[in-house]
Amino acid sequence: MSGRAKPNAGVPRRRLGRTELMVPVIPVGTQAFSNVFREITDEEAMRLIRHAVQIGLNHFDCSMCYGDSMRRLAMALREGVIRREDVIITGRVCCHGKDQWLYTAARTEATIEAQLEFLGIERFDAVLVHDPQDFAAVTASGGVLDGLHGLKERGMLGGVGLGMRPIEQHLRAIQEDRVDLLLFFGNYSLLGWQSAEPLLAAAAEQDVGVMNGWSIMRGLLTGVEVGRAAERGHVGRWDDQIEQAREMLAWCRHRGVHLLALALQFCLREQRIAAHPIAPQTIDEMDMNVWAINRKLPDGIFEEFERQFYGQG
Repeated sequence: MSGRAKPNAGVPRRRLGRTELMVPVIPVGTQAFSNVFREITDEEAMRLIRHAVQIGLNHFDCSMCYGDSMRRLAMALREGVIRREDVIITGRVCCHGKDQWLYTAARTEATIEAQLEFLGIERFDAVLVHDPQDFAAVTASGGVLDGLHGLKERGMLGGVGLGMRPIEQHLRAIQEDRVDLLLFFGNYSLLGWQSAEPLLAAAAEQDVGVMNGWSIMRGLLTGVEVGRAAERGHVGRWDDQIEQAREMLAWCRHRGVHLLALALQFCLREQRIAAHPIAPQTIDEMDMNVWAINRKLPDGIFEEFERQFYGQG
């Protein structure tokens, strides 16, 4: 890749289901500037946030669970680095633990009200329940989803969703018509996608917006050396995935294809998924992601890939 991505640099947008939000296909996961993966300064974070909006990546998917990221997003809004009217902000209710108080509507309302005040905004565009350890409590009467729907009625958020990995829990919420959007993890990438089909079909039928986490599997599919990527992305225990990613990288290099472009464009072919949040830690990485979704790939490359690694195509 050469040069910086230009303003509004060819980033497609898709409708996020019945939320009616038109989001960039590669939103910014705010772990990018959270200190979770590496230490960055406030100044670096401000540059990253400003650049994201300048090139069309104006959707920030944030959480109080993500290190220092929400403070930095609040700083960017407060100091005029970005304007609220120019960005989409999706937030979280973090439910890490078994304490039943975490799963009450009252606690849900209180934590979202506090986050809005902290950010200095009046409304989230959507809020997702983040990795709950007790899903039954999330859906129970007087639970988290009831609290979020109450906030939606009060105009404090635009959509109610789930952000978690288990597909069966997403399916239940869709079947009960409890969610407007969802974020799932690790089930749709070059390393495997077939398990996501029931969820994508159900979401499309109910017009539930879908975001796909880990499209590049926490860095394994970026085109950098896989061992280094695994260490950086904290995925040292994924032995099978690491070896498969290493084979895919070698296959791509042999054909003169960049693995990141193949990985992202493979995901973008699935029209039932609106967005694939990524957490680039530098402006160069952010620009590289934009380059990758626009890079021309050889005709038939996906069919060749599927024959090689899955016996399909």
